[in-house]
This record gives sequence, C-alpha cells and structure tokens, in this order.
Amino acid sequence: MRAQAQTVAVDGARRRGAGRVAIALLAALPALLGVGRARAELLEVRQIAGGMECPECARGLRLLIKEIPGVAAAETSWNRRVLTVRFQRGNRATLAQVRAAVVRQHFEAREAELLIAGRLTIDAGGRHWLWVSGSEQTYGIDLRGRSADWQRAVGELSGAEVLVTGRVPGGARAEDPLILFPVSIERARTRPFQ
Repeated sequence: MRAQAQTVAVDGARRRGAGRVAIALLAALPALLGVGRARAELLEVRQIAGGMECPECARGLRLLIKEIPGVAAAETSWNRRVLTVRFQRGNRATLAQVRAAVVRQHFEAREAELLIAGRLTIDAGGRHWLWVSGSEQTYGIDLRGRSADWQRAVGELSGAEVLVTGRVPGGARAEDPLILFPVSIERARTRPFQ
C-alpha cells in the first residue's frame, strides 16, 4: 500500500511538473511565434549639434548623453557635428532629453533624424499623429508634399504599430509640438526590438 501511495505521489508530481511546463510554453508561445504587441519607443536619434568643433567637446557630450536612462550607446562625430544615440529596449527616453543635453554642453540642437516605433492615428481633422507609449509623446506627422498614393498608404496604417524614420526640425521651443517629417513609415513587425 505504501509503495502504491509513493507511486501515485510521484506520478502526481510528474503531472504537475508537466503542467507547469505546458503553461510556461503556452505563455511563451506568442513570443516564440513572433506574435504580440510591439513596443513604442525611440530606437535611434541622429542629432546635429551646432558648435561641436573639437574632440574634447564631442567626448563631453557623449558622456552626458550616456547618463540618460535607456541609452544603450552614444557616438559623436565632431567634424560632422553629429551625435548618434541608440536606445535600449523598453526605454522611456525622449528627444527633449537628448536636445537638453546638447544645449547643456553649449551646442545648438539643430535638425534630428529619428527611428521611432509608435502607433499611427488620424484625428477628426484628418491629421496624422504618432503616439509613442514608452515616453507618452505624440509627434505630428507632416505629409505635405507627399503624393496622394503615399498619403493613402499611410492612411491605411491608421491604428497600426509602425516604425517611422523621419526628421524633426531644429530650433523649436520645448513647448512646441513635435513635428515629424517622415522619410519612411512601415508596419512594425511584432516584437521588433528583441
């Protein structure tokens, strides 16, 4: 009787263990299949820093940028006056933080090129917006000068998670809305940052 009870206990433990493995596999299945929600966040910023004219100045900016939470890597090219920042997955960094660091180093924050993930929406007035949930930022998408086909294709992405490469002009005040001039907009692959 005792041997039989031990066998039942071992069989029960095996079933519970197998059940836990099955639950873990089911929980991981969306990630394994590439299904799920994409994150909305800054991926890369290339910021022109007017006045960055020496290697030591560039080094100081690079060190300051690396203090921003979520920065994975920062590079500076003083001869081209360009700061390139790559961000960690799940970051909440903003373009305003990058630009504030540029200004703190006594440079001018000029035009920036962004690679950013977010949700594309269209408001009641027909204006396009990119909402970035990681930082709670919203960028106006300026489609002026784009062909009707291009605008229609962007409109079809309304509500979708997208990857946008675009330019943000320099010289804007902090309280001004962020306007993004897109170079490319594409539907985000699910979980594109893993």
